[in-house]
Amino acid sequence: MITLEFWREGHLLTHPEHAGTVFVAKLPAAEFAGILEETVTILGDGEGAPVT
Repeated sequence: MITLEFWREGHLLTHPEHAGTVFVAKLPAAEFAGILEETVTILGDGEGAPVT
């Protein structure tokens, strides 16, 4: 599960109803693990650091 809250001033100026609202996204575990692995690859040195 991923939770997030909008905090950018520009977004809140155009969507004031989002202020203080917390959004939740539920993903299957395998899909979430894939997202984390891709993130490690993108933020790493391009070699794809092992995920433990």
